[in-house]
Formats: sequence, structure tokens, C-alpha cells
Amino acid sequence: MTPATNILISILTLLILTIQTSALPTLDTPSNPAYKPVSNTHTPLRNANHTTDITTIFSSRSTTWQPGEEVTVTIEDGPFFKVVTTTCKPNVWDKEMCTVAYVEKSRWNGWAVLWVYDNQCNLVGYNDHVARNWLAARWSFATSRPMYVDIRIANWWDQNHANGIDIWYGSFHTEPFAHPIKKWRPYLWGGLFPVNENGQVAVAWRAPIVCI
Repeated sequence: MTPATNILISILTLLILTIQTSALPTLDTPSNPAYKPVSNTHTPLRNANHTTDITTIFSSRSTTWQPGEEVTVTIEDGPFFKVVTTTCKPNVWDKEMCTVAYVEKSRWNGWAVLWVYDNQCNLVGYNDHVARNWLAARWSFATSRPMYVDIRIANWWDQNHANGIDIWYGSFHTEPFAHPIKKWRPYLWGGLFPVNENGQVAVAWRAPIVCI
């Protein structure tokens, strides 16, 4: 390869690492409040064409993954840079913890993707067509766990609000960003980041819950 090619590869590698880490602020201390809400659920939902993105998420699942390892999914795979997010970090010694993960892109027109993992990051629930309008009214999410995971995301919620997200599992209830569970704070994360399309963004978060 030519020196120019090597330089270009180095720049692209650095850009990917930046998107994975430093470009992802926490929701309770957003570093870029100028961004607008990702979706407006007061407008009628259109048929969101996010089949390509869902295919990318599916194909990014590692075939060598083992229980106890973190799970990272690719939201977009170019053409300018790869957009990835970690949907689960394991907590192998605490069986009462599960993780709820959420991803929404502005061009999905009010649709989102949800995951639920156990403490070893085994996938116990998944839905890639969840409407924000449903979540505004407390939506029940079926998993392989004995009870439903109920999720409410207020219509007015965006990445600049710590409150507005509620999660229930049986008698357990949490507002993960407004009132974090102290012992599980390292497993709580949320961020807003750019994607390949000009003017478009994605928001993602993951939150620990009690699931026994």
C-alpha cells in the first residue's frame, strides 16, 4: 500500500474508535444539548423503512460470542464510518440484574429497537419494531423471563432529559437516569451520536433492572 493509503486507513480507524467511545455522552450529562429530539410522536407514524439498518444489526452479531462477554451491535456500516453501540455489559456475579437496551434513529420515523439481556448478556427479549407512541402509554415487553418488562417513555422525552423513562418488572420500578441504582451505576449508559446521513442522528441507552 502507498503511504497515502496507510494514512487514510489510520484516519478511518481513529474515526471509528471515536464514534465508539468519546462521541457518546451520558444522558444525564449531555455534552451536546443543541440536538433536537430524535422523534416526534405527536405526528402520525409513517411506514418506517429501516429494514437495511435492522439487517445490519442482525448481521453484526458475533458468531464467536460467549456468555459473560459484552454485546456490541453495528447500527450502520458506512459508507463514511461505522456506527456501533454496546447494548450489554455483563455482571456475571449478580443474577438479579438484567439489562434493557434501546436504539432509535431519526430517520426511523418514530420506531425503535429494544433488547433485554440477563446478567451474562444472554439475549432474553428482542423487538425491532417498537413504536414510540406505544411506549408513551406503558408498553409490556414479553421476554423469556417469567414476567413482562414494562417500559414507558414519555412523548416529550429526548436525550437531554434525565427523567421521562420508566421501567417495571413485577414489583420493581426504576427511573434509570433520574434515579440510578447506585450499585449498578457502571452498567447504565446513554448517548446521542451522528450517523452517515447528513442531519440524522441516533440515540441509544442501556439500563440495569431487577429481573428475578
